[in-house]
Amino acid sequence: MRLFLALALILAAATAGRTAPADGPVAVWTFNEPLRGLARDVSGGGHTAVTSTPPQYAPAPGGQALLFDGQSGLTVKNAPDISVTNALTLDLWLWVDDPDAPGTQYVVDKSGERYHLWIGQGGVPGFGLKCEGSRGDIGGGMDADDVIGSAGQFDLEIGSRLTPHLSLAFYSNIQPFARVNTDARTLYTGSAGAVAALHLRPSSAVDPWISLGSGVRGLLIENDDGTSITVGAELARVQLGTDFRLNEDVAIGPVIGASASLYGAAKPPMQEFAELSDKGINWTFTAGVAGRFNAFGTRR
Repeated sequence: MRLFLALALILAAATAGRTAPADGPVAVWTFNEPLRGLARDVSGGGHTAVTSTPPQYAPAPGGQALLFDGQSGLTVKNAPDISVTNALTLDLWLWVDDPDAPGTQYVVDKSGERYHLWIGQGGVPGFGLKCEGSRGDIGGGMDADDVIGSAGQFDLEIGSRLTPHLSLAFYSNIQPFARVNTDARTLYTGSAGAVAALHLRPSSAVDPWISLGSGVRGLLIENDDGTSITVGAELARVQLGTDFRLNEDVAIGPVIGASASLYGAAKPPMQEFAELSDKGINWTFTAGVAGRFNAFGTRR
């Protein structure tokens, strides 16, 4: 993906106790003059940008723009008036020549995750801004930080013992998140699939077991813009537990688990499903108590 960036890149910001100058923005970079390795801040703020490679130019409305290939870029030295949170105005002109190229391209990225602007799948822009110790991202797809948090998990398995040591089952679960790094009002994730369990001491009152399964996984996020849905595969689901037999038909015991999932497609609010370009493994770790009930037959 190539980016043609900015006839002018303008940054105006305000934080608690400090506002942007009344007579203009914090920083402005135009690219209509030869850079010679530097882009001058024409606002007078002194935020000179340094190029990482010899600059390349492309036509833009009213002048010319810089051409970036995913490796080149501009760097601005850190300063208090550009290290902002809570309120920010960012104005630029941008052209993407291949919006379906894989991966995410960051256009503006302030270190420390204070603010960043990126181009995601389909050329859709996204913006993140740190506010009062947390950060919210909007648009441009779903960032991994948006689905990190604590949650409860409720599992249901229905299966059969093929032998005293081996059982097969269908499983489903749902996780309503209690805390996430996003402004979503509601966030649920869940999975369903098939699982095989190996019981090490099926005839004993204390029966350790290990299970391995795989299936499908989904993520639902509701916020003020609507509902977004992301779907993918639960590649592997591993659980370790111990059954403590209360009687012949009822067992209870601790269980820990981990799963690796790969989301493949997403449906933003009021849009159709589209393949995700920035795929990656998502990990889920669980711990809790499980009960096992023999509805028909016996474990032996």
